[in-house]
Amino acid sequence: MSQGPFFSIVVPACNVGAYIGECLRSLQAQTHPEFEALIVCEESRDGTRDIINAMISGDARFQLIDQPRTGSASASRNYGIRNAQGCYLLFVDGDDWIEPDSLAHFRQALAASGEVDILLADARYYLDRGDGPQLLREWHHQVPLQQVLTGPEMLAKQLQGEFGTATWRRIYRREFLQSQQLYQVIGRRHQDDEWAYRVFLAAARTWAIDFCYYNYRKRPDSVTTTANLETFRDYTDNLISFFRYWRENRNHIPVPVQPLLASWFIGQMFRFFIPHFCRLYQRSFRYQEFARMMQDEAGGYQVYRELAKMASRRSLRVLRPVLALARRRRLFPLAEFLYGRLWWYLIMARKRLRTPRQ
Repeated sequence: MSQGPFFSIVVPACNVGAYIGECLRSLQAQTHPEFEALIVCEESRDGTRDIINAMISGDARFQLIDQPRTGSASASRNYGIRNAQGCYLLFVDGDDWIEPDSLAHFRQALAASGEVDILLADARYYLDRGDGPQLLREWHHQVPLQQVLTGPEMLAKQLQGEFGTATWRRIYRREFLQSQQLYQVIGRRHQDDEWAYRVFLAAARTWAIDFCYYNYRKRPDSVTTTANLETFRDYTDNLISFFRYWRENRNHIPVPVQPLLASWFIGQMFRFFIPHFCRLYQRSFRYQEFARMMQDEAGGYQVYRELAKMASRRSLRVLRPVLALARRRRLFPLAEFLYGRLWWYLIMARKRLRTPRQ
């Protein structure tokens, strides 16, 4: 274990001048004193750096690190993984905030669990349209609580329910991330989707607690919520990365996890066809990205077929002929209709019937 502070809090900050104050105040209010905070500020146009500098002045627990603009939080998080001194890492985005007793809860949980690689905790989801955050829901991990599970076992439990990939939904042992070289792809949006499964597959010991510590603010102008071509390309790149990972590492993925992981990633392919994304992105662009994924020489269609055959969800296995159609440009509109206009609505209707009325 490190001889430094017990916790390191890594805060990526870029153009969050309206929110960074609330974030930093939540860190300064922590009831557990043993922490350092690395505030990694990328080039901003709204005075974010000046606000940070004024707020942390004189507090030795806080460091301000300047970084060039990269387009995502990955570089800032990687800086924290490489340079933090704490035994455990928390990642808090600059427009979010955490509860004042978060570190105290985590220290107590880690005393009970022993040295784990990943500690899972819960979060609240707020929508902010400019008039202040409005609570929409709480995110709770649907996994066994206060029970040591291997990383693959914990991943399987999440994939059977709702797998939230956000980096900040967990606390990580720093030496584990460093020793396994678990860094995020720099500049890629939604990089959590590509990172989370790799982290769990590498972890030896995990532990979950029922404590809402994180407050996530969804705002319409953030990098991850703004629809643009770069964001969609990053979705495609995440799928390509997984296909390549599968091809190289399938034999090292525990057999019970394989069909669950296959289903989850096939589900990410909805973005090429479902109505919401059809409205946001032109068909020609979606076909271009779909073809780029399927033609990737290190993965592509052959890996997709392998995944589809073993998917744990039967409703995904039956879509193989539809995806085969989509590989041809002139048949892509037919696949879009079958997948997004027919299959999708049938699945949604079935889901509504299964959901109990309040």
